[in-house]
Amino acid sequence: MNKRPEEIAEDIVEFTKSTDSQQELKDGWRVINNAVRYLSSKDDFFTSERAVNREIKEMKDAKKEERD
Repeated sequence: MNKRPEEIAEDIVEFTKSTDSQQELKDGWRVINNAVRYLSSKDDFFTSERAVNREIKEMKDAKKEERD
């Protein structure tokens, strides 16, 4: 089952509210932070892929115009 981002945010808030242990909070922060970094990396991948594909298309279009 996939959760929506707002559900994940609600879970983080509930975890934070329900936890009084500093060690549990540190462990939670570590794993949540790593998960957010993974999400960010995947977003960067898609952004870079889109940019590269756009640049390739622009280069091909420019070469085609030169030939015409």
